[in-house]
Amino acid sequence: FPLEPTQWSDLDGDGFGDNLNGVNPDVFSLDPTQWSDQDGDGFGDNPTGINGDSCPLIEGESYRDLYGCLDSDFDGWSDGGDDCPLKSGLSYFDRQGCADSDKDGFSDPDVFSPAHPVGFSDAFPFENSQSRDSDGDGYGDNISGQNPDNCLNSFGTSSIDRNGCSDTD
Repeated sequence: FPLEPTQWSDLDGDGFGDNLNGVNPDVFSLDPTQWSDQDGDGFGDNPTGINGDSCPLIEGESYRDLYGCLDSDFDGWSDGGDDCPLKSGLSYFDRQGCADSDKDGFSDPDVFSPAHPVGFSDAFPFENSQSRDSDGDGYGDNISGQNPDNCLNSFGTSSIDRNGCSDTD
C-alpha cells in the first residue's frame, strides 16, 4: 500500500480519488470526511465533516467560532462573531475577540463595555485571578484570587484584617 497518493489511489477511502493529475483530486487525501476546498482556505467544503468550512465560497482564516470565514483582525474569531472585529483579542466570556491583557477570558474595559459591576468587562484587566467586583469596592469576587473581597455583598474599605468589609473608624 503506497504512503503517497498515486494516480489511482484513495488513501482515506472516501470514494474520491487522490489522482494528482486529475481535474478534481481529493485535496484532503487523508481525511475521509473532506475532499474539496473551493475557496482554498484549508477548510473542507463538507459542512458536516471535520473542520467543515462555514463560508465555503469565501476564503477565510477564522477557527474559534466558525471555520473558514473572514477574520479581519486575525484573532481566530470570524468577523460576524467577533465583538471587536478590527482589533485582535482573545476574550471569550463577556465578549468574543476583544483585548484581554491578563488572558483570563474577560475583555478589557473600553468605551463600548465598561468594567464590572457597571458593565460586564474585566474589573481587574491586569490581574488574571480576578475579573468581577460585584459591590464595586476594588476587591475581587474570587475568594481564591489576589486581594479577595471578604464581604462580597457590601461595599467596604477595610484592608487590614479583611478586604472589602465595612470600616467605620
